[in-house]
Amino acid sequence: MKKNLIVFLVLLTVVNVGVFSQNLEVDGRFGSREGYSSEELQKAHLFWKVEGEYLYVGIKAATEGWVAVGLGSARMDGSHIYMGYFDDDSFFEEHLGRGHSQRKVDNERDVEYALRYDDEFTYMEFRVPKDDYISSGQDTLPVIVAYGNRKNFRAMHRYRDSTELTF
Repeated sequence: MKKNLIVFLVLLTVVNVGVFSQNLEVDGRFGSREGYSSEELQKAHLFWKVEGEYLYVGIKAATEGWVAVGLGSARMDGSHIYMGYFDDDSFFEEHLGRGHSQRKVDNERDVEYALRYDDEFTYMEFRVPKDDYISSGQDTLPVIVAYGNRKNFRAMHRYRDSTELTF
């Protein structure tokens, strides 16, 4: 019975991630789905949506390396940074910005995400509980975006920018 429950939970997790991934960027129309806001930055495309209990955020950048979105600050310092890259599999981590650097958090949130690379762009989307970042009545959220050219979390960024999400 215990073995069957474990198998069921693993399958449920795989199915839920698969459904989530299909709701994210798999159709080649990054950021064009109904209800998403988007902003074309100098070298990246950012999009977002609040739906129910969640904040959905995505980035598209012309790199085969890592991409990142930091929530809660217009600078690295104090940002909750979600980073990912695709290298035959998805690699995704949550970091906390400190000064001009960041480090992986000790207790990562349970974040659902999707990543892919298509020979030109790296795409990353994720969802987080909106209450972790948006207070009642808040209509903007400062964010940073960045990308690097390497497939690891240690390489320096090649591009960075900041903006505000509006709701």
